[in-house]
Amino acid sequence: MIEQNKAALKTKYESAKLAGSTVNDSKARINELKALIEQRRIQRSVARAAAGGGDAGDDEADAEEERCKALIEKVRAKRLGRAPRSARARPVSRRPKT
Repeated sequence: MIEQNKAALKTKYESAKLAGSTVNDSKARINELKALIEQRRIQRSVARAAAGGGDAGDDEADAEEERCKALIEKVRAKRLGRAPRSARARPVSRRPKT
């Protein structure tokens, strides 16, 4: 009985280590992508300032930023074992009738 418990515990321990490693890898990838997004935003801001546009609040995302955001969602979905937000059905707002 004790040997069976040891074997079961060892299996659970290895599974937990693998899950922890996967989460850490996912977090690192998400942080890399967030840093890339921030770099793109700074580059656009500097380019606007250099062009004399100043900071007109033009925070529209470029294609590279959108790609990074999509990858972040993909990594999060993979980590959580579900479909990305864009692929999931959006809940319908249930406002009370007045």
